[in-house]
Amino acid sequence: MSYISSADIYNFKSITEFQFNVLQPGLNVFIGKNNSGKSNLIEAINAFFNRSNLNSDEVSKSLAYQKDTLESNPIIRLKFNNKNDVYEATFKETTEVGKLSKSLIKDKTTTFTEKEIKKGFPRFLYLSKNDDIEEVIKLIFELVPNAEVSYSKVLTNVNQFMGEIFDSTYKIYFDYRDSSSPKIRLIDEYNDDSMLENKSSGTQMAALMSLLLALGLNDMTDKGFIIAIDEPETSLHIGAQKKLFHFFKELGKKYQVIIVTHSLIFIDKTRDENVYLIERDKLGRTNFSLKKHKNENWKNLREIMGATISDSLLLGEYNIVVEGRTEQMLFPKILEILFDEGKIKLDASAFNFISGEGSAKMEPFISILKDKIELPLCIFLDNDKAGLKTKTQLEKKNKYDNDLKVIPEKDGYSESEIEDFLEENFLYECINKYYSKYITSFQEIQKEDFLKIRENTKFNVFVQKIEKMISDLYPEVNYELNKVALGLIVKENLNSSNQFIELIPYFTKVQNHFKNRR
Repeated sequence: MSYISSADIYNFKSITEFQFNVLQPGLNVFIGKNNSGKSNLIEAINAFFNRSNLNSDEVSKSLAYQKDTLESNPIIRLKFNNKNDVYEATFKETTEVGKLSKSLIKDKTTTFTEKEIKKGFPRFLYLSKNDDIEEVIKLIFELVPNAEVSYSKVLTNVNQFMGEIFDSTYKIYFDYRDSSSPKIRLIDEYNDDSMLENKSSGTQMAALMSLLLALGLNDMTDKGFIIAIDEPETSLHIGAQKKLFHFFKELGKKYQVIIVTHSLIFIDKTRDENVYLIERDKLGRTNFSLKKHKNENWKNLREIMGATISDSLLLGEYNIVVEGRTEQMLFPKILEILFDEGKIKLDASAFNFISGEGSAKMEPFISILKDKIELPLCIFLDNDKAGLKTKTQLEKKNKYDNDLKVIPEKDGYSESEIEDFLEENFLYECINKYYSKYITSFQEIQKEDFLKIRENTKFNVFVQKIEKMISDLYPEVNYELNKVALGLIVKENLNSSNQFIELIPYFTKVQNHFKNRR
């Protein structure tokens, strides 16, 4: 999969200086308040791919408050996962009043052309109520397969998606009568025929999203594409949004998908590291946060979207409460793997994962949570003094009688936590990857040294030992092992239940608990 790995944007609308090097393959989600600049980010990337000029009023109005750059022209720099060069589009004034023309440079020295963009990069398709639909249609026709069987399959799937996701009775077909400018046309249940351009913005978005899903999920294009969609939830009820989100996730297995949304439905609980909060600072400049909106069970996000924690719980049928951020991050991936392998029958999307923000806060947090919802909970606790104490507190109160309390016990360990259940070779690889990422001169820890300090000790004790080892070897660097950062590496490399095999019975127990209460 070819995808954008970083985007640096300067002097475009609300963006003065925006350096974004964390774009991921698959589904990426931009969230934030209205007028935070979310759509401006996608529009800037679209300008790199699909626009030959900008209007002068698209230049940032925040130039007086620039951070570091003295450049006053809009600049969009992109890096791709499979290319070493940095590709830059700069928009400069021309003799045409009110217009800025695009020039293209790679690696700061070599010019390249629009033709090279079309030949060497995946297509970038931006769907927005305000975007040029004719340009999008033109790009889509470049992706439509010529082979009759493939062509028919695309049309069949397009119309299936129109009905299944968008509850539409329209049927879509391609009109090639004008070969220089083919059209997408729609027929309604009364056989009225019209071009897509003449339909409402909602119908246009539904048709275009259906087309891209059909092309992408059937892998009907050898050129590949990146999709960016502004507010795909518009005019869709929750059920339709859930269906669309499911297909976006499927599409994300092959292509990069970027969406701007105000809907909680499109927050991917299994990959919340791909969710970015877009904000404007006191001077009006657009920036982003990777962490702030994820603290306290997405409190900041819920405030932005006007939702309470009980509102967000409606988006999943089952509620799992965990002690901290690491479990909240890893459990969705674990359940996804177990579901894909057929070891459980409940998809991860059916669950809400709620953090008690540490063992000390678990009992009072759960008490408040129980007052807000009537659905049964599954409560995961660490096998240590704090976890056992919380379990005892819960068992003393009748209101928790229907809730499952789970304390996974690791063979050979007097105390244990979630990381202790990772297969030893896998944990060893992840520890090395962690320090390789943060220490430039890092040399791989020897396996025998790793096993020596592991010694069947609870993970927190092991962390202290590994930090001491790294401190002795690299006294000049930060030796601390951040559990959340390590958790991200673990999550990125989880691909089989063999990597956490001792946890399988506990998640089977969780499934049975919820199934029995349906």
